[in-house]
Amino acid sequence: HKRIQGNHAHSPVNQERLVHELEVHQIELEMQNEALANACAEAEAAHQRAADIYDFAPVAYETIDALSAILEINTHRFGGFVSPASLPVFKQFLADVLAGQAHRNCELEIHRARQKGDSIVHVEGISDEKGQECRMVISDITVQRHAEYALREQEQYQRTLLDNFPFLVWLKDDESRFLAVNRPFAAQFGWPLTESLVGKTDFDITSPDLAEAYRADDRAILDSGRSKVVEEWIEDHGRRRWSETFKSPVILNGRVIGTVGFARDITERKEAEQEMRHLAFYDSLTGLPNRRLLIDRLEQSMMLSARNGSYGATMFLDLDNFKRLNDAHGHSTGDALLVLAADRIKACVREMDTASRLGGDEFVVVISELDTDQEAATSRAMLVAEKIRASLSKTYRLTARHEGKADKVIKYHCAASIGVVLFFKHDTSPHDILKRADQAMYQAKEAGRNQIHFGT
Repeated sequence: HKRIQGNHAHSPVNQERLVHELEVHQIELEMQNEALANACAEAEAAHQRAADIYDFAPVAYETIDALSAILEINTHRFGGFVSPASLPVFKQFLADVLAGQAHRNCELEIHRARQKGDSIVHVEGISDEKGQECRMVISDITVQRHAEYALREQEQYQRTLLDNFPFLVWLKDDESRFLAVNRPFAAQFGWPLTESLVGKTDFDITSPDLAEAYRADDRAILDSGRSKVVEEWIEDHGRRRWSETFKSPVILNGRVIGTVGFARDITERKEAEQEMRHLAFYDSLTGLPNRRLLIDRLEQSMMLSARNGSYGATMFLDLDNFKRLNDAHGHSTGDALLVLAADRIKACVREMDTASRLGGDEFVVVISELDTDQEAATSRAMLVAEKIRASLSKTYRLTARHEGKADKVIKYHCAASIGVVLFFKHDTSPHDILKRADQAMYQAKEAGRNQIHFGT
C-alpha cells in the first residue's frame, strides 16, 4: 500500500478508491475460495470413484510384504486364506517375485470362511522398486477350472468307454492319418500307447497290400460321403484275421473332414462258415468232395465237353473185401484204410480231375478232356483206371486197436472193382451217368472182383 501523506489521505476521493479496491479484492478471494472448494469436491469424488473401482473390481488387488503381511487389499473381493495344499506354491511364488523383481503368476486354492468349498484363483504379481512389497492381481477362475475339470472328466469317461469297447475304433483325417484310436486298436498292432499312433497312417502299422486297400476305402468314403460295411483282413501281431468293419465319413459344417471306423473280429465266424461249407461239399473222413460237389463237378465236365467236343469219363470204384476188415479189426482200422485209399486215388488223377467219396467204401472219379476221338478217349480212360486199380491193390500197413490189448500193426490187401463210362457233350444227366458207372462196377465184381469194366 502506498503511504498516504498530508491532507491527501483523508480526501473523499482517495477513501472511495480504497474501499473499491478492498471490495474487488474480497470478491477475488471469494471466487478463489469457491474454486478451491470445487476442486476439493472433485478430488474427493474422483478418490471415491477410484476406491469403488478398487473395492468392487471383479478381481482382487492386494499388496503384501515379504512376510506375507497384508499392506493393502480390496477386501470386498478377496479376504480368504491360501489353502494348505497351495501354501508351498504361494510361498515360492512370493519369493520369486520379490527376489527377481519381475512379473510372475500362479494358481492357488483359497478357502473362503463364509462359503463352502475352496475357490481357485489366478494370481499375477510384481514387486515394488525396493523388492519389499508384492502387488498382486487376483482373478477368481473357479468356474472356468471346474468347467475344464468337467470336460476332462467327460473326455476320460469317453476314453474309458472306447478303451473297454470290444471293437477296434479309430478316427482319421482326410489324408488317412490317425487322429485317435482306442486301446484295443493300439494293442492289436503292437503299439504300447494310443497316442503313439496319432499322425501315423496304415502304411506305418500293417502290410502294404492291406494298407493300400484301407486307403482306397477311405478315399471312396471321402468322395462319396457314404458309409460302408466290409469284411476284410486285419493283422493281429503279424497274423491275418477276418474283421467286419464299419466305415463312415466324419462331417463337420457340411464338409467331410475325415473317416471313422469300427471293426470286430469275425474270424471264428468265418472259420465256422468255412467249416460248414466244407462239410456241405466234402467228406469229413477223407477230405474228398462228397456226392453234392461231385454232381456239380460232373455237370461242369459235361458242359466243358459240350464246348470243346472232347470226351470225359466217370469211374465208379468199390473196395473189395472191405467189410471183412471192419469185422475183424473194427471201424477205426477200416477208416484208416479208407483215408489211405483216398490218398492213392487222388494221386492217380490230375489236379483238374475230381476224386470223390460217395460213402462207405464207394468212390467216384471224373476225368475231363480225354480226347476228341472216342477210341483214344477210351484208351486213356483205361490207362487211368488201371493205374488206380494197381495202386489200390498194393498192401496196406494199418494199426489195429482193440480195447484192452496193445496196438498191432497189420498188413492188409484190398483190391477194387471199377466201372467206367464215357460221356460226350451234354446228352444226358449227371445222375444217369453215375447210374451207368455203378452198373458197370457191379459187372466188374461179377467178373471176379479186382476188375475194370467199361459200360455203355
